[in-house]
Amino acid sequence: MKLKHLKKRSIINVYNGNFMGYIIDVNIKLPEGNLESLIIKLPFFKRITKTFSKNTFTIPWNNIVSIGKDVILVNIIDN
Repeated sequence: MKLKHLKKRSIINVYNGNFMGYIIDVNIKLPEGNLESLIIKLPFFKRITKTFSKNTFTIPWNNIVSIGKDVILVNIIDN
């Protein structure tokens, strides 16, 4: 699967059902080539509420529940 196909999928948190954003990049462990985490860009409404925080969020591979045709389900416990 190519990264350009992953970028089109919405990221949904199964913990609370919220839309989290879209993939902008991935972290890959070299030389094995294992996918370690997804880097997503937070949606606009989350960025304006967190003025001094980063615009991106990293999701470790072990938090990914399922990768479907249109969405990627993740389990992130929000505080």
